[in-house]
Amino acid sequence: MSVDEVEAVELGGMLPVTADLLVRPASALDVTVNLPVVSDGDNTVAFGELAA
Repeated sequence: MSVDEVEAVELGGMLPVTADLLVRPASALDVTVNLPVVSDGDNTVAFGELAA
């Protein structure tokens, strides 16, 4: 991803943000993506370190 693409995601300018889109920077940063989806609409994304 380019710097401009990452900035667009961070600022909410690149929609829809898909799971595949989140995996790309996570792979580059060597982290995992945790994407729980709940029915109340309070969905969050968490990035975490890969297990050793």
